[in-house]
Amino acid sequence: MRFGLVLSPDGGVLKSLGLPTRLRVAAELGNGAQYFPWIDMRDLVRAAGFVLREDGMDGVFNFVAPQVITNHEFTRTLAEARRAWFTVRTPEFLFRTILGEASSFALSGQCVMPEKLLQAGFRFRYPDIAASLAE
Repeated sequence: MRFGLVLSPDGGVLKSLGLPTRLRVAAELGNGAQYFPWIDMRDLVRAAGFVLREDGMDGVFNFVAPQVITNHEFTRTLAEARRAWFTVRTPEFLFRTILGEASSFALSGQCVMPEKLLQAGFRFRYPDIAASLAE
């Protein structure tokens, strides 16, 4: 199981990336062009159960939403959902200083799709970033 950036109101990446929005500021990472492979925590739990229950499920599964977005798109959508007044760009060196090694996945980004999950018949409840953040 390969996990994308997990979105959960109780933690995950929203705990750190969503923090500035409490001050009505959205923080874009670096230049914002890097891919942002994400998954809603509720879909992650459902997908893990799906893989464990179904027969013949072997190999590597990418636990990411089927929507490919960049950090810029994520930040814009988060800013709208949290009613941020403005967006600032966070320089990579500052983000690395704050989060250390944990920042590398968010800063490098990867274009990842959940092909095997979709081929096996899994249906996402939150395939769209706006729908996930709205709740």
